[in-house]
Amino acid sequence: MFDWNEYLKAAKELEKDSSECSKRIAISRAYYAAFNITKRKRIYADPDDFNGAGSHNKMWSMAFPDDSERRIRDDALTLKDWRVEADYQNNIYNVDRQAKLAIILAEKIINYVSSN
Repeated sequence: MFDWNEYLKAAKELEKDSSECSKRIAISRAYYAAFNITKRKRIYADPDDFNGAGSHNKMWSMAFPDDSERRIRDDALTLKDWRVEADYQNNIYNVDRQAKLAIILAEKIINYVSSN
């Protein structure tokens, strides 16, 4: 079984590179590390339920349904938005900072689901 923490390790290495491409890939890999680790630890549904439009928002809502977890859910949705920007937008304001913060948010989410 694949260890999605490898994506987070890759993100950290890519973030160190000075190219915008590497920063964008770091954001995307950090997001997918958090997404897939959360899905594995918190969702007991068919993984195919999370394909298509709105599926990622659905997964995050299912993973963190309680209001006490609202901050984690909001962080996850912010990370998702940054991933979409990194994958599809021509311009990202301060991609260096966003890559660093994406890794921090991904680690926060992964640590939370690993301990709760």
